[in-house]
Amino acid sequence: MHYLDHKYIGLVSNRLRNFKRKGPDNYNFSCPFCGDSETDLRKARGYLYDKKGASYFFCHNQCGGLAFGTFLKRLDALLYQEWRFEKLVSEGKAVLHSKEEIDFSSSNTKRLIGDDTNAIFHRLPTVASLESEHPARRLLNERKIPKAWQGTFRYTPGFKEFTNSILPNKFKHPKINDDGRIIIPFFNADNNLHAFQGRAISATEKQKRYISIVVNEEVPCIWGLDRVDLSRPTYVHEGVLDAIFIPNSLAIAGGNFASLHSLGSSKNLVIIYDNEPRSKDTKAKMVEAIEQGFKIVIWPSGLKSKDINDMIKNEGLTSSYIQYIIERNIYEGLRAKAATTEWSKR
Repeated sequence: MHYLDHKYIGLVSNRLRNFKRKGPDNYNFSCPFCGDSETDLRKARGYLYDKKGASYFFCHNQCGGLAFGTFLKRLDALLYQEWRFEKLVSEGKAVLHSKEEIDFSSSNTKRLIGDDTNAIFHRLPTVASLESEHPARRLLNERKIPKAWQGTFRYTPGFKEFTNSILPNKFKHPKINDDGRIIIPFFNADNNLHAFQGRAISATEKQKRYISIVVNEEVPCIWGLDRVDLSRPTYVHEGVLDAIFIPNSLAIAGGNFASLHSLGSSKNLVIIYDNEPRSKDTKAKMVEAIEQGFKIVIWPSGLKSKDINDMIKNEGLTSSYIQYIIERNIYEGLRAKAATTEWSKR
């Protein structure tokens, strides 16, 4: 484990409940992301450990593993920037004059584009940290969103003002008809925020339920690029609140599946549309996806809900059972077209 990792672990140790050093390169504490746990505050299932000289975080409750840098960035974005700067200095890739004067002349080094945006985002409170009766937290609880994901989503009382802090003048009159929204972040493979969605707490006729904001137009507006392994079967959803329940998933903001072509080969991609047999628009999108060579899921009869989150919320299905259904209802080519026609007649 790098000596700087030990240093920064020490700097955040007072924020980690039940923090203990278990060995030279091994730390144990209650996971700060999932709460670990609400029923027993003595539980400590988070670990920082060494693996072949590199530092990693792992939560044995439900959060899984992260590289140390990602762990630190999610815990404190500003402290992460300081750690990253010192790391570059220690590797000879930055010259220590001051934190404002960094020589990135090495051909193997580039400035971490997006750090400022990440820092602004990480200043927002997580939904999990809000009071139990807060409208944003109540909404996600009602929709059965796991607490681990509530620790990933953020909340802002002023969506337009928050957006303007990242993209100046995006909204000309930010204080007019502004509202509090849940912020769903889209991170790229380098863990930089490239887009986000604002989910309304209580949508009205004058409000859109979702507002999508693109921060970096060079990155396709796809959620999950920081988590997905494209060498394995990859499930593509219309909404993030569906994608979070199925492992190795992506979600498309606004349903623009044309952006999937930017990911390269489509052989491992499986597109999951909403279960809306009477929707001409949904059927047309399914036919178009088939003609472009994508595999699709055609939901079997008997399911009443239109999407995965509703299946969990309203029908009481588990995510593992829904994945079982998905894996057994994947179609492509002519079989997919025939099955789509039958599905649309229900």
